[in-house]
Amino acid sequence: MGTEPFITVGIASYNYARFLPRAFEAIKRQEFKDYEVLYCDDGSTDDSVAVIQSFIRDNPEMDIRLVQGENGGVVANKKRIQQNARGTYVMLCDADDWMADDCLETLAAEARRTGADRIIGEVVLTDKDGNEVRRLDVADPSSKWMHTLWHGCLYRTQVFRDHDFREPRDFLSDDYYFIQTYNLYCKDAAFVRKPVFYNCAHGDNATTVLTLNGRWNPGKNFLQVLEFTWELSGKVEDQDARQVLEYQVIKFYCQALLTVAKAADSYQEFRAYAGGLHDALIKRYPRYAWCPKIRLFAPNYDRSYGKRGVWAMMCLDRVGLLMPALWMGSHRRGER
Repeated sequence: MGTEPFITVGIASYNYARFLPRAFEAIKRQEFKDYEVLYCDDGSTDDSVAVIQSFIRDNPEMDIRLVQGENGGVVANKKRIQQNARGTYVMLCDADDWMADDCLETLAAEARRTGADRIIGEVVLTDKDGNEVRRLDVADPSSKWMHTLWHGCLYRTQVFRDHDFREPRDFLSDDYYFIQTYNLYCKDAAFVRKPVFYNCAHGDNATTVLTLNGRWNPGKNFLQVLEFTWELSGKVEDQDARQVLEYQVIKFYCQALLTVAKAADSYQEFRAYAGGLHDALIKRYPRYAWCPKIRLFAPNYDRSYGKRGVWAMMCLDRVGLLMPALWMGSHRRGER
């Protein structure tokens, strides 16, 4: 292999030793070989480093580099990947996920065919046992602004080199922050409409909101996304792109309301909490419920289930029934 592979497979990990064999065996099965593996360990206290060192010894044909650092969190570790990648493109992966057997071949072929700065593939969400839960398909047509997960994508490494991607302080949706910032700078995106990556949800990585005052706070998350997206929209000239960004804010708003409805102890608490989020949203987007991208039958770049959910919630919002509907739906038959 040359000194500059076509793809850097960057794996960010902290204390995920038990998942590493699955991730690395999936890379080993790839027929596409013009890659390097950059494993960035974020100060793990388990035997992650020993597992990787053993895999390097047993697989000398694979171009694997180990980069270790002090524990700085997922954002700092993924930035470590961006700073150390040698490939023309970089693929950012979590250690508990894995590739489809033809992942690199499929994404590389589209990158070479189009020369796009970002290649976006489909992702399969799985449970802890690897069983499919949902397929995150790519709508046709689609928009780079609608896809805000790291997984299943190639990113042109030079874009990271040419721009200063600041580490957002205490920004809960760090993936949204970095990917939308990348989208601001990348010229174009290409789409692969087949599953190329598997994203595993398990007890350690599933975000669970038990109260409204925990570290991962649905209201704080929404308000951060709202202000960041509002500022980002001011840098985007294309009207269609600005509408997609507004639609993304609405999706975060809907998700925040769903989460708050489940976590609140009373309807009064829910209404008060949700009312604060609504006031912030309407200040930035006074006509959000009539955003042109809220469509049921016409394409809007969103997946079909996401499109239906947002459309239904905004229809209820327009007639003032969203809050009671969410509360009753979250607490039917006395369930909490």
